[in-house]
Amino acid sequence: MFYQVVYGLVAIPPPSYLERSMRMTRHMHPLSFRQIHSSANYFKYSFFPYTVVLWNSLPALIVHQSDLEGLP
Repeated sequence: MFYQVVYGLVAIPPPSYLERSMRMTRHMHPLSFRQIHSSANYFKYSFFPYTVVLWNSLPALIVHQSDLEGLP
């Protein structure tokens, strides 16, 4: 679902607090997002904040994959 939001494949706009990462490291891909910090567990473990952590840990090959059917 997050992939579809990032690429605009669904009619769900990304929330305003979802921002692309401004600095790059060798362990990040170009579509990384700033990690969303919160002291409230109900927000920290909601869809977007939690998924950003998972998304940022994906290899660039998967993030830039145009056809998700070809993934193992």
